[in-house]
Amino acid sequence: MINRRDILGSSLAVWASAGIAAPAKLIGRLKQSVSRWCYQDIPLERLCAFAASIGLQGIDLLEPADYEVPRRHGLRCTMGYAAGIMTIPDGLNRRENHAAIEQAYRKGIPQAAKGRRSQRHRLFGQSEGHVR
Repeated sequence: MINRRDILGSSLAVWASAGIAAPAKLIGRLKQSVSRWCYQDIPLERLCAFAASIGLQGIDLLEPADYEVPRRHGLRCTMGYAAGIMTIPDGLNRRENHAAIEQAYRKGIPQAAKGRRSQRHRLFGQSEGHVR
C-alpha cells in the first residue's frame, strides 16, 4: 500500500534530480526539513536549492563539512552529526569512546553555534546488554 511518506519522498527525489520547478509560493506555516541520507545520490547544493524552492526550512543530519551549504539557500542545518566517530553500535554507550566524543563536541559546539544549528545529533549506541 502506498502511503503519504512514499509519495512525498519519491516526489522530492524526482523533482530535485530533474530540476523541475516547484509550486510558486508556499505559506510556510509548516516547519519541515528533509534528511540528507534519504537523498544522498543528489548533490547537496541541488537538494538545498530545491528544498528551499518548495518551502522546506532545513536539511537534517549533515556532517560538519556540510553545515554551511544550506545557509547559501536560506535554509539551516536543522540537525547535524558531531563527528564521524559515533555510530549506532559505538556511541556514548561505550566508555572507551567518551574522551574522543567529548573532544569532538568541544570542536563541534562552536561550529553548531556559527551555523545556528538547532540540534546536535547524539548517538548513544545500542545497549548490548549493558546496564543503564
